[in-house]
Amino acid sequence: MRGFLPHELCQCRQFGKLSSSRRDVLVIKVLLFSLVQTYTPCCRRYSTTKLPFSKIIGLSIQTDREMCHINAIIFHTHKGKVCFNPASNWVMDYVNRLR
Repeated sequence: MRGFLPHELCQCRQFGKLSSSRRDVLVIKVLLFSLVQTYTPCCRRYSTTKLPFSKIIGLSIQTDREMCHINAIIFHTHKGKVCFNPASNWVMDYVNRLR
């Protein structure tokens, strides 16, 4: 096994600095991605309780995309938003009635 020459040690230090700054950039990117993901409102599961039609004041549609992993119909009420399965017959009936 051969020893390191002084200029090889210097190159290692420079590479270490570069690696450290790249690591810092990667950590910042991961933190920013986490913040975006945290503040992206997504339905993660469906409500199983049927909502009375009279309580609905609007709707929005969530499609399966990178951060939101399920398709959902989101009914808006005065108390907030509730996620439902678009495959449910009553949900699609409500959607058609609201159009």
